[in-house]
Amino acid sequence: LVVEVLGQDKKVIPGFSSENCQLIVGDDLRHKVTWNGADFSKINQPIRLRFLMKYAKLYAFGSVPFPCGQLVSSGRTGSSSLFAWVSKGG
Repeated sequence: LVVEVLGQDKKVIPGFSSENCQLIVGDDLRHKVTWNGADFSKINQPIRLRFLMKYAKLYAFGSVPFPCGQLVSSGRTGSSSLFAWVSKGG
């Protein structure tokens, strides 16, 4: 499983592509998603998370330590799931 971060224009934010994401393998509820050299705290816009999976299922996800936000939409296409997430301040 890898995760992409998309901006308001639904394009991948530079540094947050699936190629830059550390691969997540295993059955665990506490995996931390990281991107090589990318700083998540510098994103100052509503985002969408795209989960790309192969032979996997996504049980749940959450965000910490950032303030909770609001899930505004979700969907599934093929082997990926897409969630639009807006922070409380956004």
